[in-house]
Amino acid sequence: MDQFRTIQHPLNTESAMKKIEEHNTLVFIVDLKANKRNIKDAVKKLYDVEAAKVNTLIRPDGKKKAYVRLTADFDALEVANKVRLLSSSFARPKLTLDVDRFHLMDSCWDRGV
Repeated sequence: MDQFRTIQHPLNTESAMKKIEEHNTLVFIVDLKANKRNIKDAVKKLYDVEAAKVNTLIRPDGKKKAYVRLTADFDALEVANKVRLLSSSFARPKLTLDVDRFHLMDSCWDRGV
């Protein structure tokens, strides 16, 4: 089975992020016909990492989910960042300041408006 057909997409749910951070595990939605060996080979080809273990389950909606635990030599967080699974907005909240509005309010304050 082709690796692009085997792995459909990674999951970026809150529980999947927890698996990445705490258990060095990536979570994917995979083809229903893919077995654990296919998934392990596809992850190796696509992401250049070694999988220590693969667990699968079929969700109630009929999709197959794979938990791929990486070996200690590889970091799941780095792999997730490489495939842009983690965005900077998820990792930490982004604070923005509208500078033009701030200057407008500041100038109004100086004039007593």
